[in-house]
Amino acid sequence: MHFSGHGSERGLCFEDQGSNEQTIDIQQLANSLRLGKSLGLKGVVMNACYSETQADAIAHAVGSVVAMEGLVSDPGAVEFTRAFYGCLGDGFPFDRAYEWALAELGLNSAVGPLRLHLITA
Repeated sequence: MHFSGHGSERGLCFEDQGSNEQTIDIQQLANSLRLGKSLGLKGVVMNACYSETQADAIAHAVGSVVAMEGLVSDPGAVEFTRAFYGCLGDGFPFDRAYEWALAELGLNSAVGPLRLHLITA
């Protein structure tokens, strides 16, 4: 599963029906994703600023999470996503796709520094 959006130190940010920002309870999200694991969900990419603060709960629910530490630039997030899913498409397992995507980002100075973490349970 892939979440691409905004996050803050309070959590992942969603928009409600009135177009207001709403931060969700991470434990409720983890409980929902646990149901996805029973259907084959093996990992989550949280492509949002400050998502590492929620990563442990999600990792315990599904197994593996890629999360971002601090602020993340849009070009950096896009480049990581492109490289990561390219590796998954080539048949790499989740953890190896993460490693290869990080290696590829290290060769691309245009995206700026990214502080990504792979958290597993």
